Formats: sequence, C-alpha cells, structure tokens
Amino acid sequence: MKTLFTYFLLLFINSFANGQVLEKCMTEVLGVAEFGSVEAYYRNQASYQEPLSSQRTLVTIPIVVHVVWHEAEENITDLQIQSQIASLNLDFSARNDAWEFLPSEYEDLSMDSGWQFCLAKVERKYTPTKTVGLAVDSLNRKIISHAEYGGLDPWEGTQYLNVWIGKMPKGTLGYFFTEFGNVQGIVIDPYVFGTIGTVKHKPNNALGKTLTHEIGHFFGLNHIWGFGCEIDDGIADTPPQAEATAGCPNWPEWSCDGFDMYMNFMDYSDDRCLTMFTQEQIQRMEQVRQSKYPKLGETECASIELEKTKANVFPNPAADYLVVSLSGKRKSNEISIYSAVGKLLYRTLTAAPAYLNIPVGKWASGVYYLQIKTDQELHTQKVLVLH
Repeated sequence: MKTLFTYFLLLFINSFANGQVLEKCMTEVLGVAEFGSVEAYYRNQASYQEPLSSQRTLVTIPIVVHVVWHEAEENITDLQIQSQIASLNLDFSARNDAWEFLPSEYEDLSMDSGWQFCLAKVERKYTPTKTVGLAVDSLNRKIISHAEYGGLDPWEGTQYLNVWIGKMPKGTLGYFFTEFGNVQGIVIDPYVFGTIGTVKHKPNNALGKTLTHEIGHFFGLNHIWGFGCEIDDGIADTPPQAEATAGCPNWPEWSCDGFDMYMNFMDYSDDRCLTMFTQEQIQRMEQVRQSKYPKLGETECASIELEKTKANVFPNPAADYLVVSLSGKRKSNEISIYSAVGKLLYRTLTAAPAYLNIPVGKWASGVYYLQIKTDQELHTQKVLVLH
C-alpha cells in the first residue's frame, strides 16, 4: 500500500513540474504501481474470465455512498446522489441520451448490461483535510476509507459497492482502489457526482459518467486505449486506440488503422458523448461479478429514497401484477413504464400516499423500465416480467 501511494504522489508532483495534464482517472496508474508492471496488471485484469452462468437474471447492485466533506458544498444533497443512481441505471441499460454519438458501425455492439443499481445508504462525515479524496496520513495510510484516520469505513464489500465522495486534487475525477490486496471501492470527486448540484462547476463531466467509468474498472475493464496500439484493453470487440480522447470529437476519429470508439464509457471523452459498453465489456464485467463478487447483487435496497417520496416496487420479477407503493406528501407523482425499446406501456399521475396494482400479465417476458417523476425528482428502475 505504501509503495502504491508513494508512486502516485511522485507522479502527481512530476506532472505539475512537467506542465502535463493530470490523469482524470487514477485507476490504472495505481493498479500498475500495485502489481509492479503493465504486464502483471493486465494479467490480473484478465484472470476473471470464467464462463458466464447460463441462468442470467436481473442483477441489482446496492451502493453505499460515503460523503467525506471539508467545504459545505462538498456535502452533496440526497437529491444529487439520487441523480447519480438514475444516471447509472440509464447507462447500464443502454438508454442514456447520447445515442446521437453512437455511429452505425458500432450500434450492434452496444447492449443492456442486465444490471441496475439502488441506493442502500448515505453516510456523512466532516474532515479537516481539504483534498481528502487522495489524502494519506503521516504513516501513508489512506484517510477517506478509514474511520480511525478521519474517514468512513466501508460496508461489507461482498454485498455492497462502496463509493466515497471526496474532493480530489485538480485534474483527477475518480478512481477504483485496493488496499492490502482487498478491493475496497471507488472514490469520486463531489463536483462530478450526479447530474445536478455541484456538477455545474465542471460542465464537461456533469452527467454522472465518471462513476460509470470507475464501475467499469471495478468489474475488470481497462481504459479503452490500453497502453497504445501495441497493448490494447484486452477486450476483443473494442478497436485498438492510440490514446485517450479529449472533448467530444466529430465522427470518425482514426488511430491504430481503425475508428476510435471514443463514445465508450471507458474513454476520457466529455460526458455528453459517452453512451456505450460493448457486448464483451459487459461479459467481462459479469464474469468478474460472478467470480469475484458472487454475493454482490443478492442484497436488495429496502426502498427508493426520494426527498419527499418513498416508493416500494414489488415483486421483481413480476408475473401478473407489479405493485408500486408510494408514501410521502408529494401531490404529483408521474409513474411510467417503458418497454426495452422505449415504448410507453403505462402512465398515471397520482398523489402520495398511493398503492398502485399494475397489470403486467399480458406483457411479454422481458426487461421493462419503471420511471417515477415529480417536479423535482426522477428515478428509473429496471423491472423484470417473467411468465
């Protein structure tokens, strides 16, 4: 661990000295430092390639958000956190708003992951450390993920995905990290988490894609450019790419004798043009989940927590009826259900509290999307109908 963070701090200082732009994502830098070489790091990433279970079902991954803040603005709201969960669910179901950036050459490679995310808990703690996201104490121990050193301890990592929110040094947005050989979770800067609130200060990264990117790392994906044309990302259906992408280019971008997939979540493009994981990236992530975190997806979140509305959705999977139970005092709640291709199948307006018994018995078996919308909030959840 000491070697890992010493390596990072040297890189951090050298980057400023040389006038270079710092990495937006520190995952591979820290990973290579931990394993000693590029080759060893990639061998570790490729080691989780057991065959997928033939019985794939909808997977719900509970997220615990640990907010460790110094300035009051860094103590982001529950509503901003919910906006990030909603953004993840759109990204991992291939339903976000950046389809205009997906060229016809890559349309057949983009697919729904079969995963959804829910918010299990939000924990908060003040810290006297200004840039706690990458800070270590005098003994080189990571602060943000240890209550003993001034941060917040992770929840059980086999059942929950731990995400810490902490201010980063300039130029770094987030990273996935390990400690002492054990996976801990992800750290994200509060100014790129979610789609409202503090993200207004970083408009190029204001759509929640940083966490999507780091979850890709958590589940075994590398940056799409790998280490250049000669050492790619280890995924067969992503093209070789010379380097990271900046901004939001016009199609096509060309390198390594092919078209760059700059709209892939594992590139560095601006959030507004990131729109896809490929089929084999999704396969790699599911392989890692099944082999390394088999219980991650078995623990459910108790309910959808909105600012003034709470919703329970059950059963999931559903056969004949889907129940949506709303509590709270908000007068206008729009409940919609869409098919996997975006066709509106059900919509109603209701005041909370309410208990909706929605008939789904005549719908085909498959994945559907439930959307709960108010004047201030939006939540999207994947539901499964099985007959």
